[in-house]
This record gives sequence, C-alpha cells and structure tokens, in this order.
Amino acid sequence: MTDNDNIAKNDTAKWGGKHHPTASGRSGPNLALIATGVIAALCLAFILKNNHETSIHFVFFTKTTTIRWLILMTIILGAVADRLFSIWWRRRRRKSVEAKN
Repeated sequence: MTDNDNIAKNDTAKWGGKHHPTASGRSGPNLALIATGVIAALCLAFILKNNHETSIHFVFFTKTTTIRWLILMTIILGAVADRLFSIWWRRRRRKSVEAKN
C-alpha cells in the first residue's frame, strides 16, 4: 500500500492531519450545554420583563406584588399541591392493595 492509498482512505489527511473523532462520533459544542444556555437566557428575560405591579386577592388578604413573584409563588404552590396529591394517591392505592390481599 502506498502513501497515496493511505491519503485516499483518510480524507482528512489531505487537509493537514488525521481526524480524531469524539466518543459520540461528532464534534462541536455539547447540545445540553447549548440548551441550558438558551433556557437560562429565556428565564433571565422573563424575570426582567415581568416587573409590573399587580394585586393578589386571596381568600383572607390582598397583597400587591410584581408579576414575576406571583408566577413564582404559583409554581411553588402547584408543586406542593402535586406532591401532596401524589402522596395521598399512593397511600390510597397501597391501602386498597393491602385490603385485597
């Protein structure tokens, strides 16, 4: 096999060196890193943009706050409600399975 045959098999050699592929078989920036950067930029834009004051009328009180805090508190209350519901649901199912056995 001649040197020309080796160059023909490894087309990157003609550009000045051998190609060393990454473990995934592709090169370039990490896709997860790019997605994290985009999500972080969108969150920052969301926080900076939603600074308008609003009144919250809850059952026993009224509070004036910005929209960003209102949305954050809504997300937190929703997550807590989801956890409480899932705990209740799992206990209910466990009790019905134990009652059948």
